[in-house]
Amino acid sequence: MNFFFSPSVFGDGQQAPIKNGFTLVPTSECPYILGIYDPYAGQLVLVSKEIREEFDAVPKYNEKGEPKILKGINGQQQPAREIRQIKTNQEIRIESVESLRLFIDRYVSDMIDSDKLYLDQVLLELAEEKKQRELAKLEHIKKAEAEAEAEMTTMPNPKA
Repeated sequence: MNFFFSPSVFGDGQQAPIKNGFTLVPTSECPYILGIYDPYAGQLVLVSKEIREEFDAVPKYNEKGEPKILKGINGQQQPAREIRQIKTNQEIRIESVESLRLFIDRYVSDMIDSDKLYLDQVLLELAEEKKQRELAKLEHIKKAEAEAEAEMTTMPNPKA
């Protein structure tokens, strides 16, 4: 199983910022159809040749092809949905930087130097974004703990 590496760009610069990604195209007999690295989700999605059936809620349409609208809770309108069995390709998602690097080193062959540099940059951006998210989570936890501590100190002591 081998893949060809193809750099690609995601986003339009207006609604979504432009980010570097890549596509993996199988070059030989392979259980996957395609691999796409989505820089917004920070994951590589491998689309398998295996088809699976699952149930999904899909919009209902009238005879004119327009979506049917139902009155929902509190009089709000919402699209009518129906449960249908659909066939879809199985997907495998790889999120960690280490796992991405391992997969690419093992299954992507004949990368030229510029592709290797590009990939290093993409993975570096992913690692930095994950680090920033973790720091933001820690800050949020610290803030919540400080607020809880402050609230505890201002509450009257029932034992007194």
